Amino acid sequence: MLEIFLSYIDREKLFSREDKLLVAVSGGMDSMVLLALLIKGGFSVMAAHVNHKMRGEDSDADSRLVSQYCVAYGIPFELLEVDPDTWEKTGNFQQMARKIRYEWLNELAQKRHLGLIATAHHCDDVIETAMMNLMRGTGLEGMKGIANRSGIIIRPLLFATKTEIETYANHRHLAYREDSSNLTDKYMRNKVRHHVLPAIYQADQRA
Repeated sequence: MLEIFLSYIDREKLFSREDKLLVAVSGGMDSMVLLALLIKGGFSVMAAHVNHKMRGEDSDADSRLVSQYCVAYGIPFELLEVDPDTWEKTGNFQQMARKIRYEWLNELAQKRHLGLIATAHHCDDVIETAMMNLMRGTGLEGMKGIANRSGIIIRPLLFATKTEIETYANHRHLAYREDSSNLTDKYMRNKVRHHVLPAIYQADQRA
């Protein structure tokens, strides 16, 4: 997978070895694989983790995992801990969390003179986003999904499926954390992931 990863970066001209990257790392499988691939690829990286303080000890365990991984590989690490009271002021946790996360990442990148911010979006995310946009009535424009670069935000894993990422993580015995909120149908993305797309794939197989 490393060779395909490096080939994708080169082909899409996402960044070079001279670039310094700030990597958004949640502690989940996708972001841990991204960080591992960047380290193995020999790129200059710093990891950034946001503890939203929404899942108690589980949230703190996510932070510890990322911190310990960075210590083990000598990677600079920055942590933002969000005041739990923040979430009582908004009715849309995901929207507010995303706003806080990206504002902090941009500020940190500027402060540390890091030219690019890498996130772990992958191929399945593109499909889910396009489907969600279509369901909201955005039309053909919304079907574009996610770009592999938006300003200083880069997404080097867009070539990979979730299954390929999982295979790499398991083959490498890579430590990662499962976010229990991903298993519920509370959020629209999870409903699309758990129900809409599987139904479409199943219908396609029967056709």
